[in-house]
Amino acid sequence: MILYICLRDPGHGANEATTILRRYALARDWEVAEVVFCEAPTPTPLDERAQWAHVRHAITEHHIQGVVALEGQLLAIEPVDHVWIAEHGAFLCEVSADVPQPGSELAT
Repeated sequence: MILYICLRDPGHGANEATTILRRYALARDWEVAEVVFCEAPTPTPLDERAQWAHVRHAITEHHIQGVVALEGQLLAIEPVDHVWIAEHGAFLCEVSADVPQPGSELAT
């Protein structure tokens, strides 16, 4: 699993995004192989994002089975991207930052 984080998301800093995505993945027993930080603005098409080539390579080489990103950070994803990912036996999961994270409940 790669955690894919856009650094130019004004709503979420890198540390916060990493924590949210890591908790989400670990709650599902998904092994996080790598965290990829992307500096491209969210509207940038995936093929124009420098780090997306690395993600594609990891999928092609079967180093990972999926990509987890915060909802809205992959605004530019096209249906063809979803098809390509599925054809390579991988999946894409977009996580809402508003979903309560395991362990975030306060004890009373």
